[in-house]
Amino acid sequence: MLTRLKTALPFVLRDYARILPLLTLLCLLPLIPIAAQSDGFEVGASVRCKWQRIGNYYPGTIARREGDTVYIDYDDGDKETTEVRYCQLYDRDQSNRVNVNTNDTNQNASEESRIVKLESRGSNDWRQWSIQLSNGTGRLTADGHGQHMSWEIELPGQDVDVLTCIQGSQWWTKWQYRYGGNQLIAEASSRTEWKIDSVYNRLKVTTRWSNDTDQWVVEGRKGSMNINRAGGSWATWTIEDNMPGEDFHMKMAAIFAVIVATDMPHS
Repeated sequence: MLTRLKTALPFVLRDYARILPLLTLLCLLPLIPIAAQSDGFEVGASVRCKWQRIGNYYPGTIARREGDTVYIDYDDGDKETTEVRYCQLYDRDQSNRVNVNTNDTNQNASEESRIVKLESRGSNDWRQWSIQLSNGTGRLTADGHGQHMSWEIELPGQDVDVLTCIQGSQWWTKWQYRYGGNQLIAEASSRTEWKIDSVYNRLKVTTRWSNDTDQWVVEGRKGSMNINRAGGSWATWTIEDNMPGEDFHMKMAAIFAVIVATDMPHS
């Protein structure tokens, strides 16, 4: 037996010497700091992210990350939670991004509040809303009833290709339309908050309800609009436009979102 031990001992020591570095590394692993993420999407990183999967990219900074979920402080002041797959890293110093339509579209408009018109007419199965803003007019028509309504939007200008789309777990949560190659998307995070997303800007639409009165506020970089709806099923509307420099189609999209949220049956 002693002879066998003497014969095997060199081999045991040799094998132990081989695995000793590995055992040492395994013991030290808990003491070695591990980088939070290796993909570059770290806290403080400059990114361009979408707030919805089919939306547009906006610049901001990662404020917090948990797994694949990131909390973004956007440059325009918005704060949103999204996923890494909807974000892109970019270098602010080398970025030569050109924002489309960033100049005021209505330079000669008065900066004072403008009371504009929104009128509705029709029947239980057909309705039409005529909207007059400080820099243009439009018309929204709904045909049908309930979830089977079809919508038509009439807007001024060349190359207006309109597409409406209602999706989601609730049939009124999302819709979109296009005009002149630009895409606007309106999505509701709840029935009281909408976001209007275009290629260059976002608007937030929120509301305060009181019986048969809906008070909506549209907020953006260039001011705000107040939309008041009163009177139940056949409502009267008042719109106070305090954003004459904002893109006309953005404002129309916000008003359309309010109409969809208030005048379509939500069963």
